[in-house]
Amino acid sequence: MMKNTVGFKTKLFVFIYAAFAFCCTSAYAQQTIQMTAISGYAPVATWIREFRDYFIPEINKKLAVTGKYKINWNQAYSGQVANVGGELQAIQKGLADIGIVVLPLATDKVGLYAVSYYTPFVSNDVVLISKTIDKVAQKFPDMVRQWEQFNQKNLVTLGVVDTYHVLSRKAISKAEDFKGMKIGGAGPNLLWLQSMGATGVVAPMNEAYNALQTGVIDGYFIHSGAAQNVKLNEVAPYHVNTKAGGASAFAMSINLNTWKRLPDEVKTAITEVSKSFPDYLGKAARIDNDAGVKAYKDSKGTFVDISDDVRKQWAMSMSNIAQRWADDQEKQGYPGKAVLKAYMDEMRAANQPILRNWDRE
Repeated sequence: MMKNTVGFKTKLFVFIYAAFAFCCTSAYAQQTIQMTAISGYAPVATWIREFRDYFIPEINKKLAVTGKYKINWNQAYSGQVANVGGELQAIQKGLADIGIVVLPLATDKVGLYAVSYYTPFVSNDVVLISKTIDKVAQKFPDMVRQWEQFNQKNLVTLGVVDTYHVLSRKAISKAEDFKGMKIGGAGPNLLWLQSMGATGVVAPMNEAYNALQTGVIDGYFIHSGAAQNVKLNEVAPYHVNTKAGGASAFAMSINLNTWKRLPDEVKTAITEVSKSFPDYLGKAARIDNDAGVKAYKDSKGTFVDISDDVRKQWAMSMSNIAQRWADDQEKQGYPGKAVLKAYMDEMRAANQPILRNWDRE
């Protein structure tokens, strides 16, 4: 009896020791990866808030399943590492590993991804627009190479769900009212306003409030959710529903050196969450857009709807900025015309409310 008891205790000790050793070995085997994530925007912006609150935690959850890897995130927003428009260069130089690049401010670098900014009055569905651009990119290696020349890989193209509206300091009731106005915006979409007699002024969203308040600009071209983010209803009481179309404003990219050294499991987690992010962001943006409209109602703002006839007149009176964009890409050695056609073909196949077939003129 004593012999059996001793044997049992010996086996129990060996089991406990082995289990303890296994736990300790597993704990010490976990690899911690340092990554810096950036944006020039503050987390008050929908796309950065959800990058912080969904994208990063979701990757952490996936990695926690095996426990082999853990990312120690250094999150630097609000211009801590790069100002708005400087994200691509910061990622290129390795000052950051991953971040959200503002496409309308990088058209001279990754111009093929800006196709939606040169095709207004095609679609108001920004999630569809973003997914379509990534779908087209799978057919054209040059779109991938545009990122590679800046030492990075595009993970996913993003947009915030809504069409562009004009938020104005003065009443607008007809097309002629745009004449002489100074209207701020992201950049390429300001070309949409020229045929209406307005002057476009490049002004990042984080500067729009002060520019409107001081009269530097008379209006701002933006979607309702972003307007709510920075409280533009306080300084631009007229909400002009133009339905001019949406555009994919952002792309999430990662430094190529960082990407190459990541373990496959980490790459898979980042890729999977990147694919799910546009739809998740779209739902969050819809809530913010509804809140933006409500903010105008609560502040007794005035809503103005541009008629379909005026929209059609507006679309057809514009010079063909899409063809000019395509020609410019061709001069740089990129298949601008083929990308434009592929993009428009996808939009036609998706039965979008196209007012102008930019590639067929």
